[in-house]
Amino acid sequence: MGCVPLAGYGLPGTPELIEPMLPLIPKYDALMMGNHGAVCYGEDVYKAFFRMETVEHFARITLVAELLGGPRCSKGEVQKLVDARSVTSEGGIHRRAACPVRPKRWPAAGAVERVARGADRAGEQALRARGIS
Repeated sequence: MGCVPLAGYGLPGTPELIEPMLPLIPKYDALMMGNHGAVCYGEDVYKAFFRMETVEHFARITLVAELLGGPRCSKGEVQKLVDARSVTSEGGIHRRAACPVRPKRWPAAGAVERVARGADRAGEQALRARGIS
């Protein structure tokens, strides 16, 4: 699937919502809408659905990796993964434009831990509400 870029914010219910997305749609299979969420599309509803499943799965993996102290891959290992991904099952090369997403700054020290504690409390409350815990 490749990179999932971040489109700028647009006011819901107005043409401003789609304007930041338009230049990204031809180049990517999915994108994040600033302050909104993910959008995936495909040749049919099944491809769009599975792309959304992939985005959500990757988001969960990324969250857990960050909660555990961040990913632990060298740049060389990451490049090998990118190279392996670029070869399709048909033997062709599937190249995407460079992903325009780069964090301007990382979260402040302790921010990830505070989010994790909040998620733990929310999970415990949900279990108690269902009579499981």
